[in-house]
Amino acid sequence: AVYVFGKSGDEWTQQHQLMATNGKIGDGFGSSVSADGNFLIVGAPEMNGEQGAAFLFEKSGSGSWSQIAEFMLPEDSFESALG
Repeated sequence: AVYVFGKSGDEWTQQHQLMATNGKIGDGFGSSVSADGNFLIVGAPEMNGEQGAAFLFEKSGSGSWSQIAEFMLPEDSFESALG
């Protein structure tokens, strides 16, 4: 899981927990994270036999996050560890 925190005054609090819609234990989801404005991309290099995957999340106007895309290499890319 990836945890999103927000700051209110001097205090940071957890606001969201993000998970891949098809994630499994051991996928390495959250091994890498990059943020830009209302977008987060999260790597899962151990997914699908170390083929790996990356998941794009978008923050809505109401502040909730949703997965909007999943990126994977072709099936013959075993052990590529994308993400």
